[in-house]
Amino acid sequence: MSARQKNLDAQVDLIAFISLLAVLICSLLISSIWLQVASINVKQSTGAKSDSSSNKKSPVVWVRINNKGNVVIQFQNVTKEVPRSLRKKVIAPKKDGRLDAQVLGEFFKTLKQKAPKVKSVFFKPSSLTSYQMLIDAMDAVKGGGYQDLAVVPL
Repeated sequence: MSARQKNLDAQVDLIAFISLLAVLICSLLISSIWLQVASINVKQSTGAKSDSSSNKKSPVVWVRINNKGNVVIQFQNVTKEVPRSLRKKVIAPKKDGRLDAQVLGEFFKTLKQKAPKVKSVFFKPSSLTSYQMLIDAMDAVKGGGYQDLAVVPL
């Protein structure tokens, strides 16, 4: 052996690697918990299903909010489920321009009692509808007993 041969026994400081590993494991555990907590149960769409055995479409309520704040309620795919007196309704805004959520909620409570087969409510706001008015309308409909709500893009 030569006297100039290099020493191949290199020392690696394992304490730094263990500390780094402990920090990474803790941060991954915390982030995975926050991902579970922050998740929201949202359906992407309520479109037609691939089941070809059911040709009959379920009745749907359309809530349109126009530029002036009027709420127009119309139905799609209804025959006898919804009484004729409830098939088209226009709810005017209050004098200050806000949505009349009480009248809207009462209408949907009545609708839930008289037409329980209606499950879905679609909201179609105009481009000038305020976000607050849309949220107030959705809250009023939820207060009426409907849970399957969707906002249709402009």
